[in-house]
Amino acid sequence: MRKQSDTLRHPGHPARPQAQTDAHAGAHAGARPGPAARPPGRGRARLARALAAALVCAPAAVCATGARAQDAAAPDAPRAAPPALSAPAAPFPPPPSPAERQAAARAQAQALLDRMAAAPEEEAARIARRVARMWSRSGSDTADLLLLRGRRALESGAPDRAAEHLSALVEIAPDFAEAWHSRAAAWFALDRPGLALADLERALALEPRHWGALAGLGATLEQIGRLPEALAAYRASLAVNPAQPDIREAARRLAPQVEGLAL
Repeated sequence: MRKQSDTLRHPGHPARPQAQTDAHAGAHAGARPGPAARPPGRGRARLARALAAALVCAPAAVCATGARAQDAAAPDAPRAAPPALSAPAAPFPPPPSPAERQAAARAQAQALLDRMAAAPEEEAARIARRVARMWSRSGSDTADLLLLRGRRALESGAPDRAAEHLSALVEIAPDFAEAWHSRAAAWFALDRPGLALADLERALALEPRHWGALAGLGATLEQIGRLPEALAAYRASLAVNPAQPDIREAARRLAPQVEGLAL
């Protein structure tokens, strides 16, 4: 029996032939239910272009909308200041000058000399070695090299060559007490006591507690027969550095002669 819907049609629509209707119904009867039919090819292209345009414009629209919302929420909020540039690193301090190094070594040596005078002999010997090393550093590599060459020449039995090196040293480092003391030793070895005394006086003017210069002064004064002054110089050297057995023996040997003369 034909359904009523097949006979009732919109006015103006021609009636569909029965065969076509049956074929159309049969085709749909075997089809599985699925999603809604896709639009034709031209419609799909327009839809793709619209979606692409929406994806490109969406972030800008969202950012603009968010910025407007933020400005509306806090119209008077101050804007964040740009990050401050970090200050440049402080430069390294310049190294101390030779004069500054020598002054620092001299101050340290004075403190050690204060300890050495009252120390037992073994401890005094240790302090004396330390102070002697400090006094041997002028603060200048050139001056230290000349001092080393002069000392080696003296040790090798060449006082004339030692005097040459040490004369060059006192020219470039006139405030270096050890330079004058070492050249005095060269003059003493060359049997020139007058020059030795002059250099020893210069050394002691720069470092009055230079026990080596005081001992050298005693030996030079004894050589030229000024025995009382020689004994006083030996004792002054021992008062600074008691760890000098050779100087102690020289003072003991000389004391009877000087004191006997005094009596």
